[in-house]
Amino acid sequence: MGLGIDILLSGAEEVTQKFNDLQTIIIPRGQEDAIEEILDESAARLQEYPPEGPGNQPPPPYYERGRGMIGWDGNVIPGKESEFLDANWQIEMSSFADGVTGILRNPASYSGYVHDASPDTPQVVWHKTTGWPVAVNLVRGVLSGQDEATEVSAEAIETQGPFNRLLQRITDFFNK
Repeated sequence: MGLGIDILLSGAEEVTQKFNDLQTIIIPRGQEDAIEEILDESAARLQEYPPEGPGNQPPPPYYERGRGMIGWDGNVIPGKESEFLDANWQIEMSSFADGVTGILRNPASYSGYVHDASPDTPQVVWHKTTGWPVAVNLVRGVLSGQDEATEVSAEAIETQGPFNRLLQRITDFFNK
């Protein structure tokens, strides 16, 4: 059983809730194209790998991107093959009575160790310090027009007015 990352964007009345504490971001119905554009941009940014570091270089064991964990014999360790994290981002869109849901998902078993926001494991902390973006923060950054590496705080959002930047991005999308 592997870890995965799911980020949910959905539409309903709760659009004024603070989204900094949530992994679900609420967006009003009728914004399907805007949600999909936000998720597409987020997925594209999450597909970009930071530069390789010490964990990607000999001596074994080390991780070779596109192959997996390399053992002492120079071969991939069985069960540690690459799941191609960059190519595994999936977007699912669906509508319901009063809203729309967009899900950005990566089913790679190790995606939670690379892009999770939780500081519970040394791997999560390591990946953050070596330049891997936290997926939820990256999506929030796309929503607020911030750089993908910027963690968007509740204070920053409140300073600009609740969801003003998000609503402006949606408005800009429809005014293209």
